[in-house]
Amino acid sequence: MQEESPEAAALLKFLAFIGPWRAPASMLNLSDQYYDKGAIDHILRHCTNEDLKAVLTDDAARSLAIGHLSDACLIKIIGDPVSFDFMTVHNLICQWTVETASPKEQWVLTAASVLTSYVLQSQDRYGPS
Repeated sequence: MQEESPEAAALLKFLAFIGPWRAPASMLNLSDQYYDKGAIDHILRHCTNEDLKAVLTDDAARSLAIGHLSDACLIKIIGDPVSFDFMTVHNLICQWTVETASPKEQWVLTAASVLTSYVLQSQDRYGPS
């Protein structure tokens, strides 16, 4: 996957750190529609991988990466294939990714930043669940 689509490989690794539960598709769209400017700056400051930055900030790169991962059965799309709401990664992929990650990699911080910002923005917008 790394050779075919570095963006898809970066997205898979990122989603594996988020975990095996349903990840909202909107969480991957770093735009002012979902996040405030301070949250976007904070997330991108922690993101050291250029391929992941492309997935989080560019609609076309994100769509292609999701398509590659879905076609390879590495993620499952929940909902309409074109405008889906959620995606999941098998828990074995999550476990393997976390166990093989280098301590020097910033994936955990990036994933935590995105997830935390998304949850906080969702609570501001929709109230606590």
